[in-house]
Amino acid sequence: MEGILGGTRRLSGYILLSVTEHSWLHKMYIGCDLSFAALWERFVTEEGANEVQRQRWGEADASRTSAVVGNGEQGWEFSPMALQGLHSAFYTWGRTKEGLSDADRARTVPLPIEAQSLKCIKLGTGIEAVSIKVGDWVLARPDDDCLNPIPNAGEGLPKYGVPKCMWFGKVLGMFKHKRQGLPAIEVVKAEWHASVGPYDTDFMAPVVRKGVVHADDPYIPAQSLLPLNMIALRHPRHSRLLVMLRKTWLPLSAVHMPLPWPPLAFYPPNAD
Repeated sequence: MEGILGGTRRLSGYILLSVTEHSWLHKMYIGCDLSFAALWERFVTEEGANEVQRQRWGEADASRTSAVVGNGEQGWEFSPMALQGLHSAFYTWGRTKEGLSDADRARTVPLPIEAQSLKCIKLGTGIEAVSIKVGDWVLARPDDDCLNPIPNAGEGLPKYGVPKCMWFGKVLGMFKHKRQGLPAIEVVKAEWHASVGPYDTDFMAPVVRKGVVHADDPYIPAQSLLPLNMIALRHPRHSRLLVMLRKTWLPLSAVHMPLPWPPLAFYPPNAD
């Protein structure tokens, strides 16, 4: 198992992920790699029940969820230890399953437990690029359901307002992870805090709850972060809130928040 999950080399600048961290990485790839997510669901749908029976896992290691998967059955929730063991069965399934492409077979190789430690990560390109390090605050790119379309937006103006919900993270660590036959990605580990509405009307800035949300889901691909620098200050009136400050939050109304960061046209071009 150790050889499949990452080898035995201990190189300078590399870290070893724990069983729990391996499960966090699995969840991250489920969210950012649609092909991996589809393959995993197909494998679990076909082999999940058999593997649970074969391993004699109890409720603590494998339990049915309320979510219904493609075949109409309930999905599975696995403990970090069971999940790591299941990756070995996923690998065997990927070697013998007919009709899989080489790229799909590469995705069934267990996620390596070795990663290259990073001191900083560059977000964005050109003059809009920023670098982040441990201790900095970051903002995750909003999902589509968090975007806030502006009705009847004029031509040349942003089509979206401030997102309805934002996720701010305080960076705890960062590393580069490489899967066999697939490009390496930069990963950020953060404490995630949910925004309280779009803006605080007094500060005209996002306000977040102090409490950490989703402590068991800390990893995010660096490419899913917006290239913005910010600081967090204690809210002067609410001890359980933080105010997120930067020079201006106007870029949050850019169309789909693309990278590289676009220049903002505050007003339509003068017709004269």
